[in-house]
Amino acid sequence: MTAAGYSTREVASLLGITPSQVRSYAGCLTVSRGKRNEYRFNFRDVVLLRCIKELRGARITPRHIERSLRQLRKDLPRNRDLSQLRITAEGNTIVVRDERAKWVPESGQLVLDFDVSNFARQATPLIHNTAQQAKEHLAN
Repeated sequence: MTAAGYSTREVASLLGITPSQVRSYAGCLTVSRGKRNEYRFNFRDVVLLRCIKELRGARITPRHIERSLRQLRKDLPRNRDLSQLRITAEGNTIVVRDERAKWVPESGQLVLDFDVSNFARQATPLIHNTAQQAKEHLAN
C-alpha cells in the first residue's frame, strides 16, 4: 500500500478475488482515484469490499447489494461510515446491524433478533430443578 491507498491488484490479492471483480464491486463504493484515474482503495473500502464479497458468496445479486448500500449511505448520518456497520445476508435478504438495532436497509424494516441462547442458559437450571421435584413427587 502506498500513501495514496491500495491498488486494484493489491485489493484483489488481499481478498482472493480477481481485479475485474474488485473494479465491478467498486461501483458500490465512493473510491478515490489516482493520478492516472485508477482506483485507490483505503482500509474502509477494503472492509466494504470484503463484505460485498461475502454477500456475493451468499448469492445476493450485485443489483440488490448496490441498492442496499446506496440506501444505507442515504440514511446514515454524514459522520457514520458504512464500514462501521455489520452487513450480512440472512437468506436472500441483506441485514444491517449496529450497536442499537438490526434492520433491512432497502425497506428500513427492523428485524427482531430472537437469540434464544441466553434464554436457554437461564432456563436450564429451572428445568432441571422442576424435573427433580417431579421425580421426588412421583417417588412419594
